[in-house]
Amino acid sequence: MCVTRRKQRLTVTVHPDVVEAGKRAVRAGEADSLSGWVGQAMFEKAERAAKLRALAAAIKDYEREFGAITAE
Repeated sequence: MCVTRRKQRLTVTVHPDVVEAGKRAVRAGEADSLSGWVGQAMFEKAERAAKLRALAAAIKDYEREFGAITAE
């Protein structure tokens, strides 16, 4: 993801416990703002999903060439 792009405003509904966790992170100095905390979490989730897609593709390619991966 490009960090130099302009940010977009987003409205979401979030469980109160998650909001409180974000506020605690801000109070503890772990995030600059609640918005930043949520944005970072979304960024990390998107990165993880991309890595999992790449891993799935690599496994599919491997199995196509060498056969199914087994427990043995």
